[in-house]
Amino acid sequence: MESSGGYIDSSGKAIIPEKYEDAGDFSEGMAPVKINGLYGYIDETGNVKINAQFQAAESFQNGLAPVKIKGKYGFIDQTGKFIVSAKYSYFGENSSQISQAYDDVMNPVYINRDGKQLNVLDSSGKEYRLLTMMGSHVELNGKYLNVPVNSGTSENDSWIGITSIIKYLGGTYDYDANSNKLTIQIDNQNIELQNNSNEIIINGEKRVLLSSVSSINNSLMLTVQDMSELIHAKLKFESYLDTNVVDDVVQSTGIFKEFDIVKEEVNAVYYQYPAFDIAGEIGTRDPFFIWGSASSDYASPSHEAQINLNNIKILDPDESVIQNGYYTGGTHYFKYKTYGTGIFGQQVDVYVFGSAPAEVVAADKKLASKQKELDDYKNSLLQSVTEKYAALINEQPSNPSILIRYALALEELNYYFNDVNIQQQLQSKLNQADQLSEFSSTFYDLHIAERYLSEEHITQLYREVATNDPYIIINHAVTPEQKYYAAQALLGWGHLESLTKTYLQEASQSSNQKIGAAAKQLLIDLGW
Repeated sequence: MESSGGYIDSSGKAIIPEKYEDAGDFSEGMAPVKINGLYGYIDETGNVKINAQFQAAESFQNGLAPVKIKGKYGFIDQTGKFIVSAKYSYFGENSSQISQAYDDVMNPVYINRDGKQLNVLDSSGKEYRLLTMMGSHVELNGKYLNVPVNSGTSENDSWIGITSIIKYLGGTYDYDANSNKLTIQIDNQNIELQNNSNEIIINGEKRVLLSSVSSINNSLMLTVQDMSELIHAKLKFESYLDTNVVDDVVQSTGIFKEFDIVKEEVNAVYYQYPAFDIAGEIGTRDPFFIWGSASSDYASPSHEAQINLNNIKILDPDESVIQNGYYTGGTHYFKYKTYGTGIFGQQVDVYVFGSAPAEVVAADKKLASKQKELDDYKNSLLQSVTEKYAALINEQPSNPSILIRYALALEELNYYFNDVNIQQQLQSKLNQADQLSEFSSTFYDLHIAERYLSEEHITQLYREVATNDPYIIINHAVTPEQKYYAAQALLGWGHLESLTKTYLQEASQSSNQKIGAAAKQLLIDLGW
């Protein structure tokens, strides 16, 4: 089998020969390598420390490494001993005290160093809550929560509804609208919060939040960072793009229909009076003859001038294209056929060409006028889009969501106008967005698929994306149609079952009858 993996030092010198089928990164003194189709581990001198026996292997972290054997994942230590049995479908994070894995239906599970499956633990082995916010998606202890959120780019500008979390945890609350005070009872604590204030009182003791309580979309919210501390939860946060507010840039398509009508009328004139490109050797006889050819894209194959011709007379030749006895190209219109005398005195056909007839001149003028109207419309739309997003980018220069929405607006313009300059701007915005977020291109591709591809291709793309990262799909799905595609892609993710069911229920109410009916049938098939 061909070898493709080895190791070099910082100068590029090979320190371990390129003899492995695959080679991973060194971590904690060891690296996974593939030998004869299976993975083992070597040390920094190239000595095999753990024999090749695994279907897949990752680098060590906190003394453990996830490996796959007989189709299941577990965690081994640096002697090759399984600390966490290989019985899980996939692996997750690995801390100094606990490891995360996923069961057969992709529910997250947590295992301590004794291999015992536990609830979520802190670094000392004490159980704690795990608050997960992936864009607009929230989970608590691995379970999806349908709570109000206002997602941002960090823990301190992403907001989450207070009362929904408290209610889910079994706590109680009371809100006094007159004083804007929220009182909470949870975990044997009495907590008082005030809208628009960062002061908090816990069991009579005053403390300070990182940010003030805010009312957003009629819900009292805390930043997810403050919320995690309030409920004594470990926070897992990942920022995803918010690209769902997509502009409808070209709101009226009437002008395109008008342009198409004019173009059809003009093409009919061109067909009636075809323009010919003429080139050839100039004869020495009078009148002006060209020994050459004439052709036209508009003339029918049976047109008498749509053939190679020997004798062509041009009534108004373009002197600027005459070079060294050749007529090097000019556009003319067939007028009529006459007769001349050949070199042996015989009668020959002469094809006479001249300038554009009045009908063509009028058609060109009409098309140019409509084209200018279309160009003015394009420039007006482009200016509006550019000014809007320039202002948004100025406010949030590091927000990739804005760049993707900008790119989608430009893509719509390009769809209608097929303009090279717009295409270049579009690619520039995509490149900038990719530099800010690894998710940018995927969100863009989902929108483009929904605009132009078939239902089958959309479904396939959703499933491919969900396999790599289901939270991209979750953050993308807003409309009933998107939620239908998302639900299909999320089937089998056990801890997202309630979300999948909710998506299908909302999709069943879609105004798209085909999508609505399909969602209803899937709910029935799943017994939901």
